[in-house]
Amino acid sequence: FVSSHASNFAGLAVLFTQLLKFEYRKIGWILAIWVGLIGYSRIYIGVHYPADVIGGIIFGSIVGWLVYKGVSKFID
Repeated sequence: FVSSHASNFAGLAVLFTQLLKFEYRKIGWILAIWVGLIGYSRIYIGVHYPADVIGGIIFGSIVGWLVYKGVSKFID
C-alpha cells in the first residue's frame, strides 16, 4: 500500500508550489525537501518500504496537480 503520509504531503506540496510560485520562487525546493524528509522518516522508522513512499509521492503529486487545475479557474 502506498504511504498516505507521503501522498498527503506531496499533494499539498504540489498544490502550494503551483499556487505560490510567483510570490515565492523558492517554495518548490523547500517543499520538495519537506516531502523528502517525510518520505525518509516513513522508511527510517520501518512503517513503509521505499516503493510505498515513492508510490505515495507519485499519487499525491498527481492529485495535487489535478486539484490545482480544478481550482485555478476560480483564482485570479
